[in-house]
Amino acid sequence: MSRTLSALLPATLLVTAAYAASARAEEANADRWTFALTPYLWAAGVKGDITVPSRRHPSGAIDASVDAKFLDILSNLGGVPFMGMAEANYGRFSLLGDILYLKLETDADTKGPAFGGSETRLTNTIGSTIGTYRAMDTPGQSLDFGGGLRVWSMSTKLSLSPGALAGGSASKTTTWVDPVLAGRYRARLSDQFALSLYGDIGGFGVGSDFAWQVLATVDYAVTPSIDLRFGYRYLAVEYEADRAKFDLGFHGPFLAATFKF
Repeated sequence: MSRTLSALLPATLLVTAAYAASARAEEANADRWTFALTPYLWAAGVKGDITVPSRRHPSGAIDASVDAKFLDILSNLGGVPFMGMAEANYGRFSLLGDILYLKLETDADTKGPAFGGSETRLTNTIGSTIGTYRAMDTPGQSLDFGGGLRVWSMSTKLSLSPGALAGGSASKTTTWVDPVLAGRYRARLSDQFALSLYGDIGGFGVGSDFAWQVLATVDYAVTPSIDLRFGYRYLAVEYEADRAKFDLGFHGPFLAATFKF
């Protein structure tokens, strides 16, 4: 019996030491900074209603409706779009950043007989900073929750066609900040494929009345440090202040490459 114990004791100590070393290595890897940069293309169309203050209309504002697919917008881009995400991670904590600049031109229907429609230019700059905490982390899946801020700057110009009133133009630039609550889920499907889901809600009457978005992608690991992502994104906002109103939904396919270091 004593010989058996004498033989087992070194093996037990060896296994325990190996496990402790492995745990320390995992803990060391967890407690270090990692970063990711994600340039992306969002082929977004836009649909919804816009109200622009104007003295040209008896009511003091002009209502217009837009409904444009990405291919319609692509031929009428008013400038070079910029889209990108960045992420910093430390242990279970992450800081996410997203910036989107897009200027587009499309036709819009104006309500009522005052004008015969308009050419509409929308210039959107949307930036977000979200902090998250990893509530679940297993080899196959992870779940994060967090919150932050989103800044919107939306500039609208209507070039009005004549109707009952003479043609002309009306414009408005509005900037506001929304509080945001966010969640993120990732499931590993295989060694190279994963499913990522991100969603947030915000506004709550602080900036916009309400805003929300969903992003779903299938991710393919080209290398341990490079992922290709393809999916769909929808971003909606309802905002009203100073006689300006936006009730818009931006939606379309999403293509990105994530570089991790």
